[in-house]
Amino acid sequence: MKKDTFFIFDRNHNNSFSKLSVEEKQVLLTSLTSFGVNYQDSLHLDPSLSFGLEIEFVSLMLSFVSNYIDREKMYGWQVKEEEQGIISFFKNGSLYGGEITTPKSYDKKNSWESIKIVLEFLKMHGALINEFCGGHIHIGKNILEDSLLYLERFIKLWIVFEDVVIRFGNQRSSGGRKYQIHAARVCGPSLYCYLNYHTKKLNYDSFSLEIPRYRLSSLSFRDFFREDGTIEFRNPDGTLDVVLWQIRVLFFGRLLMSVKNETNDFDLIDKMICNYNMEDYTLENCAKFYFNKALILADFIFDNNLDKAFFLKTYIKEETLIRKKGNIMCP
Repeated sequence: MKKDTFFIFDRNHNNSFSKLSVEEKQVLLTSLTSFGVNYQDSLHLDPSLSFGLEIEFVSLMLSFVSNYIDREKMYGWQVKEEEQGIISFFKNGSLYGGEITTPKSYDKKNSWESIKIVLEFLKMHGALINEFCGGHIHIGKNILEDSLLYLERFIKLWIVFEDVVIRFGNQRSSGGRKYQIHAARVCGPSLYCYLNYHTKKLNYDSFSLEIPRYRLSSLSFRDFFREDGTIEFRNPDGTLDVVLWQIRVLFFGRLLMSVKNETNDFDLIDKMICNYNMEDYTLENCAKFYFNKALILADFIFDNNLDKAFFLKTYIKEETLIRKKGNIMCP
């Protein structure tokens, strides 16, 4: 590939980014820094995939938000005080700051329009995101089809790529929001121990029922065991940007969908599991830039260049990188 080669970021092209040469990766990185991300009516996810968003904010009175939801008859939306008591506070007898949650949603135009309208309302009336706000995403467990194989594959992917996922979910390259160490702890090491302990997996029910259920971890299975259960991704920080919400839903949705793709190289994931070192997975290390590893994950879960670009653009954080041969060859 020549130095002036550019990448076409659309759904009709699917380059294997992880197999590029060092020089080609430099070109890709440069192309990504100038790539623009726009709002979409649909992310082209599996129609059966459901999701819900928890949008935390500060500086706006909760009753004002509740009245808006009621007045506009936005059924299924809920406004409430933030559970940990970190961002909600009383001022002159009124409660300010909290979270607003979407109803069970699907990747459809009307769902995204509603989310966009609510986010615009919050911004218009003074809601802010501070360093304590989170942006949690729930995805329906039905996408795994009660399959032991799919669940095990997903847990392995999380263990291996948790460092990439956590950096992806943070808007700052220096690390995540304050209080993340308490509200969204690294959980790969505990899942790794769990996986090793259950080397003989009898069936889906016995395996899933003993998954660690820590709520305050980057990946939470607390709501997994309800009939209409979900997997909660807690590592992302807060945002009122609908496009960023779309990129995150796209990523976590594709991550779950990828475990059903039999053309994926799951032997590679098993090899990475064998080389897993729990001590490497701290929040500090998860803020570091692992470009090669991010490319492997992009190739694994996405089937087109456009979706890969959405993910990688968010992962690299717009930061200034020294683009000298060899410098992007990160672990």
